[in-house]
Amino acid sequence: IKETYLAASTAQKTKLYDPFVRFLRWASDRIGEYGIVGFITNRSYLDARQADGLRKVLAMEFQEIWIVDLMSDVRKNPKISGTQHNVFGIQTGVAITFLVRNPTQTGECHIRYLALDDFLLAIEKRRWLTHHSLRKLERAGEFCRIRPSAKGEWLNQPTEDWSHWLAVASKDGKAGKTEEVIFKLYSQGIKTNRDDWIYGYSKEEVYYKTKYLVEFYNTERVRWKKSDKKQAIELFVDRRIKWTTELIAYLTKNTSLKHKRAHIMSSAYRPYFNNFFYHDKIVISRTYQLPKLFPEGIKHQNIVIGISGVPVNKPFQTLAVSLIPCYDLLEHPHFLPLWTYADDGIQHDNITDWSLNHFQQQYHDTTITKRAIFDYVYAVLHDPRYRQQFALNLKSEFPRIPIHPDFWAWSRIGGELVQLHTEFETVPPWPLKRIEYDSKTAPKCRLKANKTDGTIEIDSATTLMEIPAVAWEYQLGSRSALEWVLDQYKERTPKDSTIREQFNTYQFADYKEQVIELLARVCRVSVETVNKTQQLAQLTWAE
Repeated sequence: IKETYLAASTAQKTKLYDPFVRFLRWASDRIGEYGIVGFITNRSYLDARQADGLRKVLAMEFQEIWIVDLMSDVRKNPKISGTQHNVFGIQTGVAITFLVRNPTQTGECHIRYLALDDFLLAIEKRRWLTHHSLRKLERAGEFCRIRPSAKGEWLNQPTEDWSHWLAVASKDGKAGKTEEVIFKLYSQGIKTNRDDWIYGYSKEEVYYKTKYLVEFYNTERVRWKKSDKKQAIELFVDRRIKWTTELIAYLTKNTSLKHKRAHIMSSAYRPYFNNFFYHDKIVISRTYQLPKLFPEGIKHQNIVIGISGVPVNKPFQTLAVSLIPCYDLLEHPHFLPLWTYADDGIQHDNITDWSLNHFQQQYHDTTITKRAIFDYVYAVLHDPRYRQQFALNLKSEFPRIPIHPDFWAWSRIGGELVQLHTEFETVPPWPLKRIEYDSKTAPKCRLKANKTDGTIEIDSATTLMEIPAVAWEYQLGSRSALEWVLDQYKERTPKDSTIREQFNTYQFADYKEQVIELLARVCRVSVETVNKTQQLAQLTWAE
């Protein structure tokens, strides 16, 4: 230990004679030239200052390091409980580590890191461990790559390049305290807290569900007004519809609701799945800043770049949409709009004058426009090198954008991606092979993907074949774009009892041909997206 871990450390105080460190040194010597060391231990060695020498030596002595960080360090996060959140019911954080020695692998050590949500309960973490393997997690892109700093830092590295780049947005920029951001305003998506009532596959479905909701609300409003109000309103209201704090507040104010078919419009509900929804602020729990992006009752055009929020568990995600986005379109997303709208409906640029001047000065090019900057940002966010190198930064803060050489090459590809993703419903379908099977009974919905065979089983009568392997590589979170489509069209039993009993009309058979066509189009989008991200990976980076 003294000749290795301590010798490599620059820390003034070291504590490297713990039993687990002794075991680690012994096991590292014991396995010889080939082997694996696996251990479950205190997670402090991952980021403790005094463990810098340990981390440096591990990266020198092993070719691969796999870390599953179970978190739950109560001292760092007093909001959690050791007995409820820690897998061992202790106060100290826990990590699982595999060290792989394989001298046939050359180059630097590959350190793969995955952290679970600190607020997951212990039983949820154990269940997660039971149902996941390293291989599946790696294929799904759940691990991020750690490149140790010169000081031996693995986590929470101060990145000089990152800190000097342009922030896409910030709370201060949103509040008008600074203009040194690319996007002035950003917003979360529509949060209804009653999706089963507000969203639907067809306009008619949404119309009848929301008509019932509005009429029932008004009935309860009148009944409450006439009551003696001795009973708490939460106990008074009939629970045949979904009540939220906001809707009850409107009821106590005796706010009347009017049902209007004109409120029904399209929404970006999940990646590559647009749905209909009822746009009325009274029945929607939270609209955030969206009225400034997509004003209610007025059909204003806009494009927003969705980015996964912080903190997140899944790999960084981004998606451009031109419809009102749902709160769960991505993982805890924020949306960066191209434009905003004033109360009088006048359109304003959301990209700041400061960022326009900055780009024009950096590139010595006054022809650069705010729309070109929008496309440039979208390209950078899709660069696989950027996502890999700054995976940890992207999980903890808003993205920052570098000034790469050849602005227009980046902007051009970014613009192509924006168009491809926002117009996915109209791109030419990929020529998939369709196989039909004889069935004497009504086909049963399947919607299962087989990535190995390149097939999708639509139902017991139809299978799509010859899906390019590259199509599955386009991932948003833990699913490919194709899998997002399959997931949204599956038949499910609604949780809400009223919806289940009166409005559960969805049958996959009614949408089968529509889904097959959509899958073919999203297959095209996926293939072209991967091709364009590969083009981005070949462009020159900022020095």
